[in-house]
Amino acid sequence: MQACEQHRLSPEEYLAAERVSSVRHEYFDGEVFASDMKVKIKSAEKYTHPDVVVVCRKEEYADDKKDVLLNPVIIVEILSDGTEAYDRGDKFSHYQLIPSLAEYILVCQYACKIERLTRQADSTWVYAAFHRMEDVLALASIQCELPLAEVYSSGRIA
Repeated sequence: MQACEQHRLSPEEYLAAERVSSVRHEYFDGEVFASDMKVKIKSAEKYTHPDVVVVCRKEEYADDKKDVLLNPVIIVEILSDGTEAYDRGDKFSHYQLIPSLAEYILVCQYACKIERLTRQADSTWVYAAFHRMEDVLALASIQCELPLAEVYSSGRIA
C-alpha cells in the first residue's frame, strides 16, 4: 500500500488560494492548516490568523493586497481545547521572531484567566497571569488598561 503524497505549497501558491477561499487557513513551511487578517512571520515562512491583532504605527503589509500584516505590536489568541498547546508552544515560538511584537496575550474562554507575555529590551519574555474579575490587564505597548470584568462581562468573552 502506497501512502498519499502530500503536496507542499510555496508561499505564493498559499496566498493565491487563501485569497479566494471562504475558509481561513494557516501556512507553515509548505503545509496548509484550516483555521481575515493574516500575520506573516518572515523568518519562518509562516502565516497565521491571530484572533486579535493590534498595530500602533503605519501598517506594513507583504504586498498590495493588504491582507498579510508584517508588524503587529500585540497578538491575542483565544485558547481552545484544540489549539491551546499550539498557541502556547510552537506558535508562540514563531511569534517571537516578529521584531515588532511587544505583547502576546492568551485568553481562556472557559474561566476567568488571561495571560500576558511581554518582550523585554533584551528580547526575553516576562509572564504574568490575571485570574480575578477585579484584575486589570495593562497593555503597556499601547498604553491601555483592560479590566477582566469587561472581557468576561456576559459570562463569555466580550
